[in-house]
Amino acid sequence: MAQPLPPGTWVIGLEPWIQQDGNYGDFHVGQTVEFALELGPRSVHPTPQRELRVEYLGGCAYRVTAPIVFRQDSLWMLDAGVLAYGEDAPGGLRAGQWVSGEIALGIDPFHYFERHALRPEVPPAIHTWRIAVIRSCTAPLPPYPQVFDARKASWTVREVPETRSWTPPPGRALRYELVCRKLDIPPRRRLSRGW
Repeated sequence: MAQPLPPGTWVIGLEPWIQQDGNYGDFHVGQTVEFALELGPRSVHPTPQRELRVEYLGGCAYRVTAPIVFRQDSLWMLDAGVLAYGEDAPGGLRAGQWVSGEIALGIDPFHYFERHALRPEVPPAIHTWRIAVIRSCTAPLPPYPQVFDARKASWTVREVPETRSWTPPPGRALRYELVCRKLDIPPRRRLSRGW
C-alpha cells in the first residue's frame, strides 16, 4: 500500500501525447498550472455508503467512495474531493448516486476544455494546481513486432525537474506522474493558457 498523501495533494497521470498534441507545454516543478481531471474508472459500482473516502493506492490510482454529481449520456462527473470527469460512464449510474471502487486520475487531454465546458449544464472542472514533484516513468520497449503491454512492463520511476514529452528516451516507453497541490481557487470552464 502507498503512503497517504497530504490533504489537498493528488498524483495525476500524464501521457506525453497530450503535450505533443499541443494542448499543454512542458511542466516543471514549482509551476502553477490549470487543467481538468480525466477519470479512468477501473472498477466502480453503486454503494449505499454516503461518506466521502479517498485512499491513495500508488501511481495515479485511488480507491474512493464518492458521489456522482453530473451524468448525461456517457459523460459523468465524480466529486472525490476534487471534481473529475469521465466519458465512459458505467451503465446504470446516475447523478446523485454514490459509488465505490478504484479510479485513476489523469490530465484532461482536451475533451473537457474543448467540448464539455461549452455546455452550460456541465459543472466547471478546470482546477488550479501547483506542481510539487514530477516523476518520470520509463520502461523498455520490446523489439518489433512485439506489442508493448504497459500493465506487464517493468517501470523505472525517478524524480525529474520537468517533463520532456518531445524527447522521450530512445527505446523506452514514457509517462509521467505529477504530484500536485490543488490551490484554493474555484474551478473554471476556461484555461488561461499561461504556459
